[in-house]
Amino acid sequence: MEKQIADLIAEMAFRVRLFSESSGKYFVIDNLGERDLTFLEYLDRRGEVGFAEVAAFFNRVSASTVSNTLKKLFVQGLIHRQDDPEDLRAKRFQISAKGKQKLAKVRDTRSVIYHTIEDNLQLSLQENRMLKEVMRRFIKNIDTTLDFTQSSTTEGGGS
Repeated sequence: MEKQIADLIAEMAFRVRLFSESSGKYFVIDNLGERDLTFLEYLDRRGEVGFAEVAAFFNRVSASTVSNTLKKLFVQGLIHRQDDPEDLRAKRFQISAKGKQKLAKVRDTRSVIYHTIEDNLQLSLQENRMLKEVMRRFIKNIDTTLDFTQSSTTEGGGS
C-alpha cells in the first residue's frame, strides 16, 4: 500500500530530527543547540518581540526555559534586551549584529547539506518546479497554522 502524504511528512520530520541529532557539526555551532538556533532564527524573522510573545509562540517550552535561553543568547551578545517602554517590568528582544553573523554562519553550513540533498534527488525541471510549489504551500500552511508572520524587513530572509 502506498504511503499517504501525512505519513511521508512524518517520515521527513523524523529524518530531519535524526539528521540533526546525529550530525552535531552541522547543527550545533559554537555551543549553540537547536533550541538556541531556533530562537535566534525566530527573532531574526520576527524582529523585535516581547518576552510574552516569545513564550506564547513556544508554548510547549516552559517560561523558565524560554527565559534561560534568551538570557544565554543575551549573555553571548547574540540578542539585545531592553525594557518595554509600555511596561518597564517587561523586556523586549531582538537579534544583534553578532547574532545575525552567527546565524549566517549556521545557514551557510546547513546550506551545503541542503544543496547536496537537492543535487542527489536528480529532479527533472518539471519535478523541480512541482516540488518547489508543494514546499511553498507546505510552508504557507505551517505559517498559517502557527500564526507565524515574518517582519517586513526579513520576509524571505531565511534559508
